[in-house]
Amino acid sequence: MGAAVPDAFSNLFDARWHCPGSDCWRFASWPDGDETVLFDVRSGQTHFLAPLATAVLELLAAEPCSGRSVFDALSSRVEAEELVALKEQLEDVVRRLEAAGLIDQWT
Repeated sequence: MGAAVPDAFSNLFDARWHCPGSDCWRFASWPDGDETVLFDVRSGQTHFLAPLATAVLELLAAEPCSGRSVFDALSSRVEAEELVALKEQLEDVVRRLEAAGLIDQWT
């Protein structure tokens, strides 16, 4: 079973998400850094990704899942006292990825 989930999950966590264009992405990372650059062939846009955004995209590109499932998968990577901060950061990342057109709600 997943980690304890902070109270008051927003609709972002209840929604199911997917990456509709992930087969058209090209990634580049540098061995000495945590950041990733993603080029979206569909839109012609390049996106600079922080490690959390990259992890979210990797999970959602593998299969559509809820924001809660993404949180559960990532929560094992942080200490218990960092779970609330992870939730807040994840909400921000999901909003930004959706605004950039990299993820959509999946119905």
